[in-house]
Amino acid sequence: MVRKFFAYMITLAICLSVFSLCSAQAVAAANNHFKNTIASSNGRAYVIKNNGELWYWGKGTFNDSAGDQSPLRANRTKLMDDVIGVYGDWFNGFAIKSDHSLWSIPGDQPPVKIMDDVQEAANTYTNWIVLKTNGTVWVGPLYGNTPKPKQILSLSGVRQISAGIDSFYALKEDGTLWGWGNNYSGELGVKTKSPDVFVPVQIMKDVQSVYGTGQQGYAIKKDGTLWGWGKSDDLLLTGKKETWAFDPYSDGSQSEVSEQFTPIKLMDNVLKIDGRNHLTVIKKDHTLWDWGSNQEGQLGDGTVISRYVPQKILDHVVDVTAKGAFTIALKSDGTVVGFGINAVGELGIGTFDDDPHSTPIELMNNIAISGEDASFSAGVGAEPIKGPAAANEADAGKLADLEQIEPIKLPKPPFYYYLISSINPSAEVNKVNKLTLRQSSVKSIPIVREDSKAFQASSYVVPNQYQNIKGNLPAGIPTEYKGQMLVQAIKGANNVILIYGLNFGENRYLVVLNKPMTKIEKIYDFDNYAISPKYVQKDFDYIHQQIRWAVVENGILYISHSHRTYAKSSNGANGFISAIRINDNKLLWRTSSLVSNARNFQILGNVIVSGYGFTGEKDYLYQINKQTGKTVDRIVLKDAPDYIDLQKNGFLVYGYSHLTSFLIK
Repeated sequence: MVRKFFAYMITLAICLSVFSLCSAQAVAAANNHFKNTIASSNGRAYVIKNNGELWYWGKGTFNDSAGDQSPLRANRTKLMDDVIGVYGDWFNGFAIKSDHSLWSIPGDQPPVKIMDDVQEAANTYTNWIVLKTNGTVWVGPLYGNTPKPKQILSLSGVRQISAGIDSFYALKEDGTLWGWGNNYSGELGVKTKSPDVFVPVQIMKDVQSVYGTGQQGYAIKKDGTLWGWGKSDDLLLTGKKETWAFDPYSDGSQSEVSEQFTPIKLMDNVLKIDGRNHLTVIKKDHTLWDWGSNQEGQLGDGTVISRYVPQKILDHVVDVTAKGAFTIALKSDGTVVGFGINAVGELGIGTFDDDPHSTPIELMNNIAISGEDASFSAGVGAEPIKGPAAANEADAGKLADLEQIEPIKLPKPPFYYYLISSINPSAEVNKVNKLTLRQSSVKSIPIVREDSKAFQASSYVVPNQYQNIKGNLPAGIPTEYKGQMLVQAIKGANNVILIYGLNFGENRYLVVLNKPMTKIEKIYDFDNYAISPKYVQKDFDYIHQQIRWAVVENGILYISHSHRTYAKSSNGANGFISAIRINDNKLLWRTSSLVSNARNFQILGNVIVSGYGFTGEKDYLYQINKQTGKTVDRIVLKDAPDYIDLQKNGFLVYGYSHLTSFLIK
């Protein structure tokens, strides 16, 4: 009996101990809140889903078999579980798990645990900095064989940290902001005797949050005002500089620098800021504003024109990261969108390209929001996913068999200018300004030539049995539909567009796929767009108006049709661009005739740039109001335009035998 009693008591004690341990872990998990849930670094992006999964894509991921453009790097890949915070800059990333352990994500190597009890992390070009749960700050080297961190003993009671390229920032609970490190360009927001500051100095008071980026620092004060200092350029929205002479060096030489050493006010009603060569600001009404460099479309305003005046881009934004020539924004419904460069897979859309992506692309959903309860079940001791074992979101589905889906046959369109509804009825459509263009050069080019790299990058090469071309289509793309061959495959910002026809001169069907090419979004039959109501009977074999180019943007299909003979053969009813709303298949507008028979057109904000010309006819470059389809400008060209290549500050128009360069003022 006694033995049974003691056995019972021991069993009870064990059960209580296990219950207590499990309860403690459950309470710890329940008390966790998500911290930073999106981050970026050079060519790489990270997001945390609301179940604690950390996903990433882009440069320096595990998928390194083919360098920067390894096929898998452009796909979103699961990296770790049980993550509540992610941070990144330059070439590194860091994750904080639900047990507050800090893990380094060093390039293409598996994550490595660094230390415990971590609240937040950041890094300069060569060092990492962490804020521990007890309010102390620690710094360690990113590289080398001595990663042991050191505590910044003069700092305590810290609630947020940040870093620039080689400067550090710490925000205390009392609202005072402190900085140390390099101050040569005013990175610390104060004038110091030496450009190298080893002991933290106070920068300002009443601060709510701090953000270091490159050679600049930014602080949002408790009243919502945004302040900036450091390297004086157009990002600071001021033409003023301060000249400061540091104390002489031991050899008698002295550095005198003109930068922004004193913080200046930039904006009101600000919640968060991020960026480097372009700045992104979330205001208190959750609108996203930005300004700065835009050569890769990273401002998301539909252009590649750098702009140094803040402009609203998106609504309902709760977080943003912009540590490269791209921007990732998290919206209040848990979706993330991206825009900008995609040369090494920065946007995670399944492909690489050298084209700027200047309008937001939806990337993922179910992303956690900072401050929300991290109530997922913590996997105690779970290891990060390594290399080939990583799950790939693009593998979630396969391209359906096209033959199972019947196309939507669109009715006969008008063969003249037609407007039933503008793209955005609330927009001031009549105030759309044309682009101010300057023709910078015209030069002769060979009549027979290779396509430009930019045009090649905008389309896949489809198989062509007549020219013995195998093509470079992704696996699984059908090369036939309804007995017709694949004649064109266009790489869009959010979609891939497939065009099928009897041959390369007569096409009919258009298929819209999502960007990962796992889902068919729409199939159209454009047979009714092919023949104009009036035409010259003897020219009937040449007047089939084929699909020349197509773009899907914000739910609208913009598509051009033209034939390859004289305009008089179709009574001048040739060379149209049409706008079709995809959700209800409604034609919203159609341009006047003879505005587009080039192989492509470009959309620049609210303007469509197109070209039309033919032997014996006048050759023009057109600007079309994207809202209404009306022509707003035309420029005479030397000869018929063939295709239009977007450049950093304008575009090139390849003609029959001339190349014309245009700059956008």
